[in-house]
Amino acid sequence: MERNKFKNMSRGVYISLAVCMLIIAGIGIFASVRSVSNIMSENMESLDDLSVNGDILSEYIPPVMELPTVKEETPSIPEPQPVEPIVWSEPIIEGEVQKRFSDGELMYSETMNDYRTHNGIDVSAAEGTAVVSVADGYIKYVGIDPLWGRTISVDHGNGIVTVYKNLSETLPEGIEAGAFVEEGGVLGAVSTGALVEIGENSHLHFEVMSDGVYVDPIEVLSIYE
Repeated sequence: MERNKFKNMSRGVYISLAVCMLIIAGIGIFASVRSVSNIMSENMESLDDLSVNGDILSEYIPPVMELPTVKEETPSIPEPQPVEPIVWSEPIIEGEVQKRFSDGELMYSETMNDYRTHNGIDVSAAEGTAVVSVADGYIKYVGIDPLWGRTISVDHGNGIVTVYKNLSETLPEGIEAGAFVEEGGVLGAVSTGALVEIGENSHLHFEVMSDGVYVDPIEVLSIYE
């Protein structure tokens, strides 16, 4: 009987201790929650102050650094220099034009005894007379045409090409495709080998092409006027 009474008393003590510990734990949790709530509330008030009061906000945000101004310099553009026009020489000095450019019209051919276009001018000169380049340029072609005999073409740039036909077969040294020739440089000599014009006086057949189109040498180069 006494033993059962002691057991009951011990059980009651344990229960009381357990209840006390739960109460203490509850008080601690409540205190912690309240402390956290107070801290959050204080922080929110601080954030409200920062977002509303510009003076207070400026105390917490460092000033924005001003970047140095980069001065843009306008590049100096050189003034365009005037382009001097090319002064063209005549392919035969003191030559005389015996047949003019036909400009697509048909002209009578004494050699062929028919009418055909004449894409250049014929400059009369004695056989063996020197033929010169009308301006600086690069020799584009050197060869023999079956109808026109020895032929040389010179590229002067800007789309201008001059063509010299009915030349002697013997050429000066260095006259070959790709070579540079100066204004007045001798290209060859007048011949009578052009079969298509062999029935006429000895002469140079001279042509000018501008961007691949035959043009009047007298008008374009202002020669033999």
